[in-house]
Formats: sequence, structure tokens, C-alpha cells
Amino acid sequence: MKRALTIILSTITLGLVLLIALVYIADPFFHYHKPLNMEGVYLYNETYQTPGMAENFTYDTIMLGSSMAENYHVSWFDEYGENAVKLCYSGAKFANLINILDMAFASGNDIRKIYIDINDYQLSSEEGEIFGEIPEYLYDNSYLSDVEYVFNEDVVVAAFDSLEAYMFGEGNVDDAFTWEDEELFGRDYVLEDISSDHDNQAWVSSSGEGDNLVLKARNNIACLVNVVKEHPDIQFTFIYPPYSIAYWYEQKIEGTQADRIEMYFASIEELMKYSNVEVYFFMDDYETISELNNYRDMCHYRPEINRYMLECMHDGRYKVDSKKLVERKLKLAAYVQDYELDVNESSEEIMADEQ
Repeated sequence: MKRALTIILSTITLGLVLLIALVYIADPFFHYHKPLNMEGVYLYNETYQTPGMAENFTYDTIMLGSSMAENYHVSWFDEYGENAVKLCYSGAKFANLINILDMAFASGNDIRKIYIDINDYQLSSEEGEIFGEIPEYLYDNSYLSDVEYVFNEDVVVAAFDSLEAYMFGEGNVDDAFTWEDEELFGRDYVLEDISSDHDNQAWVSSSGEGDNLVLKARNNIACLVNVVKEHPDIQFTFIYPPYSIAYWYEQKIEGTQADRIEMYFASIEELMKYSNVEVYFFMDDYETISELNNYRDMCHYRPEINRYMLECMHDGRYKVDSKKLVERKLKLAAYVQDYELDVNESSEEIMADEQ
């Protein structure tokens, strides 16, 4: 009986050791180390993997943001001498981004530059809101909470998938979390989005109008301003992405376009107070925003636009000059007000007209 018990306990102990070894070696969420092979990476879930990327990857540049930033490739930054890591996930609010930044600052990397995209829903949300449920055991420094990681069925399954990706060279960090399928984009998708249920449009918040909206924007941007002030040696580049004219068309229909413009420029005014900040405002890139075939919905654009924006930011195009801030605001307001969008004209009809 005693021997049988010993065998059972030894077997259980061995099984636990092997399980711990599997999770530690494969480490699908990069909780302990970076991938074994950067050309064979199992890409599981941004919310679960971004913390480990912040902690254990090597970088001097961060691309931080939401789904608007997902289509950047880190290899593009190499062309400008920037060793980048992409730390973004769809729906991330400012509080989510601050959590990731705290981990990045504690990583020991010599961070020189941080890109951050700024979006409607982030500025107009309630102050301090977190998007989704965060797996705390991946975001804290407690070894005790690692039990939730090591002895987690989903993690164990992901560990096997991670080893498979490593062995067969499937997946890589450069393509991490991108969505580039050509079939996703086109004018018809955008027009369909205009008439869709607004509850599905996570990048647009309907909360707040007028002065209340501007106040929310200033309160929300304050958390990023605090990070800027705490790290004066880091260059911060804030990106206001080019939402399509369909986005502005809907704002005009709802009578909120003026409030939205004030919201954006109020936040820009707060950011422009600091010498280690640059702001790039692509919402008045009229050629881009008026071409609906660039988009998959009212706001999300092709990866070519991400690349184009990165080029612009290194050429100085669309950089905000505080002396011309009012002028740009007035021009955008006039453009949005005067633009006529035929929401009933499909791509096929346009092609027929052109022929």
C-alpha cells in the first residue's frame, strides 16, 4: 500500500514537473521569455500576449495602440533605425495602454521613442475605463499568481500550439495581429457600416456632447500627459488616424461633428505643451479619407495606410504646428460640413459610371 502510494505521488509529481517545464519552455504568452524562434511564433491573443512582449522583448521603440495600429509591421521601423515592438490590441483604452507602458518601463529596455494612436472612443469614454477583462496574473509581479498561468488548461493547449509553431516555422512577430486580407476592404463595406448597429462600432463612443465631450477628452488625455512628464528623455509621437469621410458624414447627420472636432483639438492642445511630444493629425488627409476603398468600415484602413503614415511621420508631413492649430481645425470643419457623400451609390455603380 505504501509503495503504491509512493508510486502515485511520484507519478503526480513527475507530471506536474513536466507540465511546468512545458509551459515554461513553450511560454505561449511570453511570460518568462521571448519566443524560442522569432520566425515561428504562435500568435494567440493580444490581451494575453502583449504584457509578455512588453516585459521580455528587446526594443528601443514602442508602437502602442488599438486596432488602428495592428497593421503596422515592426520591420518597417527597422528602416528608420528603430528597433520596435508592437504593443496594441483592439479596443484598448488609455488605462489599458498605461498598464502596458508600466510594464515596458520596468523591462530594462532603453526606450527612446513611443508611438501612440489616439481614437474617438478613448477620448470620449468615462475616465479610467478599462476595456475587457484583464488576466491579472499576466500583469502583476507576483510569483504566486503564476499558478494561474502554469496550471491553466488554455495555457497548456497554447503551449503545445506554440511548440508546433516553433517546429514548423509558422507565424512571426512581424505579422503579429495584422488583418490584411484584400477582401476585407472596399466602399461597399463602409456604406454597409454606416447603417449598422452602433453597438458594434467600438471605436466610436456616443457618450457626451459639447463641453462635456471636451472635458472628457482633457481628463482622459491627462493620464498620457502624466507619462510624458514622467519620461522627458523619451520622444512621444501621438497619432490621430485618418478616419474615413463616412465617419464624418455620420457625425454630421447626428449633428455632432463640431463637438468631435473640438474634442480632438482640445486633446492636442494638452499634448502640445511638452517639448518631447510630436503630434501627427491625419484626419485632415483629405485624399486618404475621401477614398472609401481604403477602408473596411468607417474607420479601419488598409495596411498600406499604416505604412504611409509611418513615412509621413519621418518626413514631417501632417505634423501639428501649434501656430496653425486653429487654421487646421477650421479647414477640417469646413471640409466635413461641405462634403457630400452618396451613401446609396455602390462600387459597381461607380465603376459603371467611369466606363
